[in-house]
Amino acid sequence: MISLISLIVFSLLFNYNQMRILFYLVIAVLLCFFNINLRFSRSLDSLCSFSRVSNLIVFLSCLLCFLSLIARWESKSSPIFRMTIMLLTLVLVLAFSSSSSLGFYVFFEVSLIPTLILIIGWGYQPERLQAGSYIIIYTVSSSLPLLVILLYFRDKLGSIEFSLIRICCSPVRGVLLLGVLGAFLVKLPIYGVHLWLPKAHVEAPLAGSIILAGILLKLGGFGIYSIKIGLNLSLDAFSFSIISASM
Repeated sequence: MISLISLIVFSLLFNYNQMRILFYLVIAVLLCFFNINLRFSRSLDSLCSFSRVSNLIVFLSCLLCFLSLIARWESKSSPIFRMTIMLLTLVLVLAFSSSSSLGFYVFFEVSLIPTLILIIGWGYQPERLQAGSYIIIYTVSSSLPLLVILLYFRDKLGSIEFSLIRICCSPVRGVLLLGVLGAFLVKLPIYGVHLWLPKAHVEAPLAGSIILAGILLKLGGFGIYSIKIGLNLSLDAFSFSIISASM
């Protein structure tokens, strides 16, 4: 995973040629492909924590970013567009492979910035500014309770690592579940807080729609998967109400 992150950083910093960036993304896709089937169920170090699920989504992220550059081939004269795609690739890889809860939260939120740049910079309609403001308002406001809860666990347990929090903290249940899952339910999105999604898809360019539908919406589901394991989310009556609302 370190080699993959280094490759993306190198292509982001030193090369803006279209064919070179496509070549680097092909190498990144191949690296992800060889790491999909891990011998052990989970690997962990001080920077990255990844399983077969996270490796599969990292592979999907690199592949779809590669396809989005091909789909937007007429933008080969725009280095800003290529830099935005590579920045989004780097942020997504870091989000899907982060071993700390706050690190995952930071990269989860930072992924909004390249997406907003794609929508505002290369969108097709004048309403793209309104679509960008919808994304920011919905996602940032829903994720603030999650940040408060993560900081609470940081002060209480003295660690931000998912593996240590899972061992030390008691199961999270009740109303706290809504604060924990709210950021990811809006990202999926759940009915009632989904109004940002059709606006974003309509106003986004083709590459933005590919990344939005193929990767960013999966970020909400992967966040629920990671938080469920990391914070020992408990199934109770309040959980069934969230499931009922989702269905």
